[in-house]
Amino acid sequence: MLIASLQNFNAQEKIQYEELDAFNNPVDSRIVRFDYLVDLERSKGALLVRETHNNGHTAVALPDLMQDAGLPALALIFDPIYQGDYEMRCEGADQRGGQAAWVIHFQQRKDKRARTRNFRAPNAHYPAKLKGRAWISAESGDVLRIETNLVEPIAMIHLRSNAVALDYAPVKFPSRNVTLWLPQSAETFSDFGGSRYIVQHSFTDFQLFSVETK
Repeated sequence: MLIASLQNFNAQEKIQYEELDAFNNPVDSRIVRFDYLVDLERSKGALLVRETHNNGHTAVALPDLMQDAGLPALALIFDPIYQGDYEMRCEGADQRGGQAAWVIHFQQRKDKRARTRNFRAPNAHYPAKLKGRAWISAESGDVLRIETNLVEPIAMIHLRSNAVALDYAPVKFPSRNVTLWLPQSAETFSDFGGSRYIVQHSFTDFQLFSVETK
């Protein structure tokens, strides 16, 4: 269901970026707004996630490592394609946003290659082994919230940690009498090369995307 939802909307994305030095002093901060569109394609036993960010100009950009590509699709960890890559266990029941939820812990299996997230450097991509937990609606099975971090640092790019928190919620489209379960906000905290980075994403002004043919 999440795959279908992610392919049927566009939105306004606001990104707040802040860089801190080793003593937590501000070094850089900026706010960028984009028209956001995501496309997913099944190919050779994997899901290819392609995102489009268009802000009408290129004067304001973020460092490549901090662009957080593919965050809205993190819940695809629970898609059958990727479930087998992770050890999963139920930690118990909880409440999230007024809904009863099951809390599921997950961690990258040692005998499986990491393929959910990777970090881009100028000359290479580095896969990230993830661990975390998710809150899944006991009623609908939808992912309400997911939190991840690295199982181990990525030494080649000096990335010590990359903590992510991502919330999903239902979005109603009255014109077509349909409700989709879509990402609402995401926040990442990264410790990279002696600096710390906080990147906050928020999604608003959702529009339903559809194509009709005759």
